[in-house]
Amino acid sequence: MAGLIAWLYDERLRDLKAWDRPSWTLHRVYRVAFPTLRRVLVIAGLLLLWAASRTAAIVVGAAILGGWARVRWVRTDGHTIRRLRTELSALRRRHPEADDQELLSRLVMAHHPDWAPELAQQIVTDNPDLQDLARILNRMKKGWSALN
Repeated sequence: MAGLIAWLYDERLRDLKAWDRPSWTLHRVYRVAFPTLRRVLVIAGLLLLWAASRTAAIVVGAAILGGWARVRWVRTDGHTIRRLRTELSALRRRHPEADDQELLSRLVMAHHPDWAPELAQQIVTDNPDLQDLARILNRMKKGWSALN
């Protein structure tokens, strides 16, 4: 259980912006030790569960693996492209008079409301294609969690 709680806490810290994270998360020791510790705790918990009930260990292990796989899939460029394409078509139906750059800017601002509108517009100007936009948004999102 401690491993899962540590894993969830680490994911929460990764989702925060670098300046919103506690200062101790910026140290090199944390970036190496904490992910290793959480993995060891999860594996130890699964081994303890295996000793008590193999069926429960298999079910919990499959659930953890499924959750991990889903998170990895959601963070891929392909998923982001599909999601942005769906949202862009919905925006086009709601605002047929708007041009593509304005709609893409609205998309970027919807996903990142704390960014300045000028930054969103510049990103769209530099990446007018939806696939390029999705890739750069994913890179920027991964950049926030690169300190982990």
